Amino acid sequence: MNSREHSSEANHPWTEADWERFIREQEPAASRRAAESDGDTAAARELGFSTPPKVGGSLGDEPGAGIRSIAAFRLASELVHSLTRLREAGRPVSLDERWEELTTAAHRTVEQIASGHGIGYEDDHICGNIVQCRRGLRHLEQGLRILQRMRASRNDLELDQLYGSAVFARAALQERITALRTRVWWDDRAAS
Repeated sequence: MNSREHSSEANHPWTEADWERFIREQEPAASRRAAESDGDTAAARELGFSTPPKVGGSLGDEPGAGIRSIAAFRLASELVHSLTRLREAGRPVSLDERWEELTTAAHRTVEQIASGHGIGYEDDHICGNIVQCRRGLRHLEQGLRILQRMRASRNDLELDQLYGSAVFARAALQERITALRTRVWWDDRAAS
């Protein structure tokens, strides 16, 4: 499939709406592969790789910058690590029945930011990156709602710290989406 099959304008790269539609269409196959015991290998084989590809080149927004240079990724990753440390330490807050849902939302935020980064920054891919970041933001918002409910039911400094970390991660992710949208010259809707 190429960018001309979905694009509302054949002479422009995909918009966020085009990428959203494409990613939604791919979700059933991705879910099927993930359910397989060897999902990553199956996905690689479908893409024509018999061995893992060699990864090279730059990974960040700017040449030579790595994914950890992306503030939203770094802050969301730190949130995941904080959640993991509290669980491993057996802290009472981590025994809350909503903890697993909170941890899943945080992990998915990190995954979506990384996925968007993996899609890339070229004109043909930038809107896919934005869509993945928006999906990550939805997961982060879900995590914030869970934290709000947890904080309402118990007074806990650790929950307050987690909430603060999540708020900072959300702000960084919103800034990232805004910055990425400035690179979309062909779609006036992306600027809003």
